[in-house]
Amino acid sequence: MLQESKKEIASLQSEGAIGRQLIRLRSRQLTYKVAELKCEAWLLIDRLKHAHASVGTEIQGATKAMAAMSKLNRLRL
Repeated sequence: MLQESKKEIASLQSEGAIGRQLIRLRSRQLTYKVAELKCEAWLLIDRLKHAHASVGTEIQGATKAMAAMSKLNRLRL
């Protein structure tokens, strides 16, 4: 009887230790997932900034071209 009780206690302690390890592991997994998502968000923001700058540059070029065309049209009149 005493041996069985000791075995049950040891088994429960072992299960508790495994449970705590599983909780820590899942916590770390969530931490890493959050960090990964933050990195992806920063990469997306960086890409959007570059795209926005590129569009701005293209608009400036188009504006200059339109001004030059307008100037030529005025000279022809």
